Amino acid sequence: MILADVMTWGQVGAIAGVVSGVVITTIAIATYFSRTRVEVSPQPFEVKAAEQFARKHELDRIERDVITLSKDRKRDAGELHEKINSVDRKVAGLEKATELQNQRLLGMDQKLDRLIER
Repeated sequence: MILADVMTWGQVGAIAGVVSGVVITTIAIATYFSRTRVEVSPQPFEVKAAEQFARKHELDRIERDVITLSKDRKRDAGELHEKINSVDRKVAGLEKATELQNQRLLGMDQKLDRLIER
């Protein structure tokens, strides 16, 4: 019975030691934070309204310029395609005309050869 009482009192002592350690730690932390005052003071934040306004209008102007340039590029690309298509049709016509002329010249050459042979 005495051994059982010793074990129980030993366990109680260990638990008390752990609890007292936790309590002491908690008290130390609370004391630290109660003595230390952390003050947060915001830094002055100055917004220069005129400067921000000018930047916004500059960005708006740049955006309008980009949109205008994009539309101009599309229009110029369309005009360039029309010119290229026109040149393409003319070149195709010249190719066909050259082919017909070569066929005529070949026929004339053959006729001359037959006339010379007679």
